[in-house]
Amino acid sequence: MRALIDVGRDKQVSRLLSRLEHDPPEAGPVCADGTWGSFTPLLAVHVARRLGRPILFISPHIDDADNVADDLRTFGARCVEVFPVWEGQGPDWQDATDPVGAQRLRLASALAATPSPPDLILSTSIQALIQPVPDPRALAREQLALTVGQAADLEASTQWLVE
Repeated sequence: MRALIDVGRDKQVSRLLSRLEHDPPEAGPVCADGTWGSFTPLLAVHVARRLGRPILFISPHIDDADNVADDLRTFGARCVEVFPVWEGQGPDWQDATDPVGAQRLRLASALAATPSPPDLILSTSIQALIQPVPDPRALAREQLALTVGQAADLEASTQWLVE
């Protein structure tokens, strides 16, 4: 199937890609503004495919991060994650039933532990970025690793759960 729109042929898109490909990281972030509708997610998918490195997509509003993730998937992004925001009270690290906290911890741990997939696009909002996440070193120190098929020390596991 042939694409209806070849985003890469646009002069502004070519300039943006050239900067991303050739400028050192010290040159600062790149911002695509002045776009409308779903063009920016389409552009992000194009950039991710062309550069083969992770992209952080920051939306101005809380609800936009989920909508952008849907657009990214629609445009063919292979690896999309949403870094969610706590609405209301904010973080309660002791609440094991908090799905937002679990997702934030899962992503923070994964991003700190291993290199990110080259085609990852992380969609989030400004509000989510300013909320705290635990220090990755503290997460690594405090976690309990359990492996299927391996025996675990019951006393040590119980002590870990109590602490």
